[in-house]
Amino acid sequence: MTPSTLYRLGLVCAAFGAALFALSIPYHDFYVDEAFIGEYAYFFARDGYVHSHFWEGYLRQDEYVVLHHHLATWSGALMLKLFGVHLWAVRLVSLLSGGVIMVALWQLTTRSWRWQKQQAILALAALLLIPSFFYHVKCFRPEVETAAFGFLSFATLFVGLMHEQISKQKRTIAVILAGAFAGAAMLTHLAGCMYAGAGVLMLLRVKRWQSTALFACVALVVFSPYPIDMWLHADLARLQASQPQSQAKFLWHWWTPLQHLLDEQQRFFRKPQFIMVSVFSLALLVATWRNPSHLRRFLRWYCAALFVVLGVMLEDKRDYFALYAPFLALLIADAAPDVWSKGRIAKIVCGICSVAFIGYGIYFQITDALHKENVSELNRDITHSIPDGARCLAPLNLMYNEIGRLHLIAFNQAFATMEGDRPTITAGSLKQFCDIRAIEYVIVNRFGEERDVIADAEKHAAELDSAFITLQRTSDYWLLQRRKN
Repeated sequence: MTPSTLYRLGLVCAAFGAALFALSIPYHDFYVDEAFIGEYAYFFARDGYVHSHFWEGYLRQDEYVVLHHHLATWSGALMLKLFGVHLWAVRLVSLLSGGVIMVALWQLTTRSWRWQKQQAILALAALLLIPSFFYHVKCFRPEVETAAFGFLSFATLFVGLMHEQISKQKRTIAVILAGAFAGAAMLTHLAGCMYAGAGVLMLLRVKRWQSTALFACVALVVFSPYPIDMWLHADLARLQASQPQSQAKFLWHWWTPLQHLLDEQQRFFRKPQFIMVSVFSLALLVATWRNPSHLRRFLRWYCAALFVVLGVMLEDKRDYFALYAPFLALLIADAAPDVWSKGRIAKIVCGICSVAFIGYGIYFQITDALHKENVSELNRDITHSIPDGARCLAPLNLMYNEIGRLHLIAFNQAFATMEGDRPTITAGSLKQFCDIRAIEYVIVNRFGEERDVIADAEKHAAELDSAFITLQRTSDYWLLQRRKN
């Protein structure tokens, strides 16, 4: 395959991916964090500070929430202010962030890196073929917004380090902007520390001591609202950090950073949507390893720094792959055209990996585009008979669009047992919780998590019937009303 054939394939993949991307936006698959973070955004937009009804009575979150993704919450609140309480409104945060990544990638490659437009299109096609990016750019989660700030930090840092022909003043401005974007990434999600850490390491590598200090200081200033908020509400911060999930992140020993770093490979090789792009990128990296250009060397060192910093800092290896996505797209588009001048083995291996990457990417795009979930419509059908202000135990997705009209409390708060973050709700624990919290209605719907069910409902049907009236039960939902004693 010649580079020209590769570029034509990239154009086809980009056009096909863009069409499927547009098709996948309406009624996209619902992710639980969209309600979790969405509720914080709602109350911040309404009351000017973050608190929660979902977690009423738990770690005093109904009073004030300290530990949250600050900039993601504020961005979601802005969209709710502008467009009202709709799922599509908060999803605009990720969609706009994805647009920023694509525009920045195009500008960086065609202007600063002087790539041909065909190669820049190849990078965009690769980005859309990465399942984690294709999926999360349509969900209200902080990853894509964090990645947008991180990629802007990378792009401006490149200008500050590699464009020697520009003036010293402009290089200083570029370093300041890179630090500001890195700080914004951390303020959006603490995993954004990977971009701040990578920036510091890149500057230290070329012995830019003053620029390193300037970059770090600006990043910390932009990030400062988070630690300031924790300092102002120190008692609540300590309490809310005491939950088991948070405590697991704070358990450090001298070997913990090394263990986390060794485990970072799990983020790349856990599922097919991660494995395909990881193996293809690795194959391209090996095939084009020798005699890298200054540009390619900068990209590789930065990616290595990202891997090290996130690997050391973040114990959770389950996801956050989208944080790497723009850089993997660049690695692919940078190396792929050169493979066809390499040896036969390199061509065969990279060719097989490219077929797997493109094939799985298109399969994922089609599957994601065709899967639709109208959460708001179902919730409207469930709750139309429930009076305003009623206290309801419900899955988090009921926030869309019933928050504000109903007082919603998280269904999984009624747990009988808790293993990690996996609660088990029983008929007995449900009845007891409803009595303690004066719950009037209980809702189960098909968009809830697997844990948002009454585990022993069939076994204890008589006990449930004596405590609740079944107002409606369909294949999509179950609506219960607490009997009055």
